[in-house]
Amino acid sequence: MTTLILQPEYREVLEAAGLADFDALFAAGERAPVDGHRLRSVSRLELRGGDGAPVVIYLKRWWGARAGTSWRDLVRRRWPMCPARREWTNTMRLLAADIAVAPPVAWGRSDGPGGPRALAAFRKVELAPLGHRGGGVVDLVEAHEARDRRRDR
Repeated sequence: MTTLILQPEYREVLEAAGLADFDALFAAGERAPVDGHRLRSVSRLELRGGDGAPVVIYLKRWWGARAGTSWRDLVRRRWPMCPARREWTNTMRLLAADIAVAPPVAWGRSDGPGGPRALAAFRKVELAPLGHRGGGVVDLVEAHEARDRRRDR
């Protein structure tokens, strides 16, 4: 059984690159690995949007035992999920709570003859410069530094 869920706003970009099915997207992770371990890897894919602008996607892949559901979920009283679906679900919860996270692009899972495989894809986030004063992380860091200065007096 193979499942691949694509966010509608990225479907056209993935189709244009020939990556709209699970096997093609999973195989694309071998192009430009950023990090890799025995049973998982992270790759950077640079695709072209409809306007020709680059769309950078980070693809996380799991295979073998790491791609399957975990008995630890049952111990923690959670519904068993593969890591890709868990990451997708948690990202969607954070977005629903108006917390800035990398936009999800796709997630999928396949149970084939080679064992389970899973993937999760996220768009690269462009961060504001450190001097940006629009709230968020910079203000939080400054608040902690001010607290530390008060405590050191």
